[in-house]
Amino acid sequence: IASGLPIPFLFVQDHEEQINAFVAGIDPQFTTLTVTRGALDQLNRDELQGVVAHEFSHLLHADTLVNTWLFAIVSGLAGISYVGYKLIQFSSLGSRNRRTVPYTVLFALIFIVIGSLGSLAAQILKAAISRQREYLADSAAVQFTRNKSGIIGALKKISLMPQHFRFGGNSMAREVSYMCISPTTQFWTDTLLATHPP
Repeated sequence: IASGLPIPFLFVQDHEEQINAFVAGIDPQFTTLTVTRGALDQLNRDELQGVVAHEFSHLLHADTLVNTWLFAIVSGLAGISYVGYKLIQFSSLGSRNRRTVPYTVLFALIFIVIGSLGSLAAQILKAAISRQREYLADSAAVQFTRNKSGIIGALKKISLMPQHFRFGGNSMAREVSYMCISPTTQFWTDTLLATHPP
């Protein structure tokens, strides 16, 4: 009611014991809100309200749309590297004209370097934007609920979770980390690629 948004479709990840939640969808009429079993079991009513309000902020401020665009950019730049790797694979299979092989490898290396550097820069930008949107969602949660202790308590519990960076061992955890209220994975480059502020 406080956000003025329609009620999204609601889902529970029963198999996930960690505290987490996320929203998906671009059209406000067709959005989903998912919470984990861990969030339902470990958070009290005020904390759960704070988490849900945090997720509603992502819907209200069209963060899912922003993240879709950023994901498309990162994927596109990664695709340039993929083309480079395929060119190297093609040249290693042999060519009828041996004079073209060095040029093919050179073009492939250029593709790989441009794609890799562009993808890394885009991922750093995506993480920085995601961290700022998380701050906004936290403040909006307080605005919606008129209760700062709810979101504060939830974030404290999230920060104390053991192995909170594991998300069911799923290989796609890194790709969806920006969608969730708590990090789904941990990077060796945490300061640059972390999708959530401390």
